[in-house]
Amino acid sequence: AREMRPRLAFEPALWLRLLRAALPIGAANFCLVAYARTDMLMLEWLAGTSAVGMYAAAFKLVGSLDILPLALTTPLLPLLSPVIAAGRREEAGRLYRGAVTLTCAMAVPVAAGGTALAGEITALIYGAGYAPSAGALRVLSWAAVFHFILYVMTTAAVAAGRERLFTAYAALLALLNVILDGLLIPPFGFLGASWATLLAEGLLLAAGAWVLREELGVPEGRGLAAILGAGAAAALLLAWLPAPLLVRLAAAGVVYAGWLWWSGALPAELLRVVRAGALGGAGFSPPGSPV
Repeated sequence: AREMRPRLAFEPALWLRLLRAALPIGAANFCLVAYARTDMLMLEWLAGTSAVGMYAAAFKLVGSLDILPLALTTPLLPLLSPVIAAGRREEAGRLYRGAVTLTCAMAVPVAAGGTALAGEITALIYGAGYAPSAGALRVLSWAAVFHFILYVMTTAAVAAGRERLFTAYAALLALLNVILDGLLIPPFGFLGASWATLLAEGLLLAAGAWVLREELGVPEGRGLAAILGAGAAAALLLAWLPAPLLVRLAAAGVVYAGWLWWSGALPAELLRVVRAGALGGAGFSPPGSPV
């Protein structure tokens, strides 16, 4: 067997280029860490430790699901970057819009389940003493829809060489959250913090879609509408079907999947992203993301 030895090379010019490319992403991650801590700090300051506990209970449940958009954005970057670099804008747009649609399809069941089952979930996991946190869970479940899609948008921005857009997104998100927390926590407590998160994520989602529209297009309204319709049907089943929880979950899953298949909401291009994810492609996702 041939012995291979690594060769150390000192290239300060290359290091400087890498550092310049990494600085915007590092700054963005710093802002995201600050954003993740803002709600708790503002709640403790303006509403007390009891409000922090209620909010944290819901926040942790939703935040634990960040693995879902991470699984999609991991293969998305290496798929999207060479397509954009080659100037194939139509193909890049299809990949981007398809990824947004797929992410929405993953997020809407979270919102539907959080809306219909918030009381049961908090009682099962935390006990009756945390019943008030169900309200925060309902709001944060919808914030997760915006947050999941923002994973795709920030990944697309990095793929397009617009790292500074990611930095601006993270800084604005942190600033918006502080302002909205200051306005909403005093009158509404931990529910106000939940609404602040939803509004901040929603405003940044709208801004991101507007900025990327020329390069990558606008997500397809028909597919998103079909996903929301399927989610509404699933939520109604979860809330009103007179059956045990597992039966309701199974019925809602069948209805949701059947609705998406019947409506053709998920485009064929998504198979590339899903297949790449199954094969373990490497890519980028915004670390430190809170929800």
